[in-house]
Amino acid sequence: MLKQAHEAMEKVSAVASAVKAEHWGEAKQRLNELMTIIDTLSNGIGEKVRAELGSRLDNCARVNFHSTPASLKLKYGNRPSAGAPIIM
Repeated sequence: MLKQAHEAMEKVSAVASAVKAEHWGEAKQRLNELMTIIDTLSNGIGEKVRAELGSRLDNCARVNFHSTPASLKLKYGNRPSAGAPIIM
């Protein structure tokens, strides 16, 4: 991902140079390349964020969803009591 971030920075510079020189076709082409890189980078970062948040939620709820039976997950959701009903 770091390589893609550096490539994106290079494309931004290329776009700026093309705009400065008023080479609109080249600017459009570089923008399209930049958008492709940004989409790929965004997807990769999104996957990392989801994985990190998922592990944080598991830890915060003190529930290991990988070992909790599916029936309890469906019935009680993400309760901190690992699926047991809360009695008040």
